[in-house]
Amino acid sequence: MSRDLEQLRTGSQIDGLSLEKDNAFGTEKMVYSDILLIRYSNGVAQQHPLEGVVPVPSFRVSTDNIDFGVCFVGQMKHHQVSIVNLSGATTSWRVQFQDVSDTAEGEFQTEPSSGVLDAFVTHTARNKETLTITFVARSECRSEAAMVFEGDLGEPRHVIKVTGSGSFDGQFEMK
Repeated sequence: MSRDLEQLRTGSQIDGLSLEKDNAFGTEKMVYSDILLIRYSNGVAQQHPLEGVVPVPSFRVSTDNIDFGVCFVGQMKHHQVSIVNLSGATTSWRVQFQDVSDTAEGEFQTEPSSGVLDAFVTHTARNKETLTITFVARSECRSEAAMVFEGDLGEPRHVIKVTGSGSFDGQFEMK
């Protein structure tokens, strides 16, 4: 499915298959259309249009940038990020830190680092999750990383740039 989905996103044609976008939520659905031809033993033939719709799983994150600012070295600072599924299909996701700066003496972590979001079919759906991102500065160097969110079924990747710096200056110490 993900190979066909990528082909459709780039404008390629696949017989009977199209990709439609819902402008209200930005979600996608794959639509299969064809004609069913029924031939009866008495020689009569009937054509019936067929259409199948499959929602494409997707998710969104609440920000594309987290700046922890200057933190007292050795102390933990937290930010929260929401991930939400607005599509009509359940989606599974995971996040990894990539492109960590060479001078990164800080430590970034996220909890949880993976999960499943239910399809958004009613207002009571469990289609949201809040992640806690933590940063602990290990020195006075600036730390940078990219949090990369990926799904298992070809969902578009989302990247959050995460930065923070450390300081021994007491004004940044949390009491």
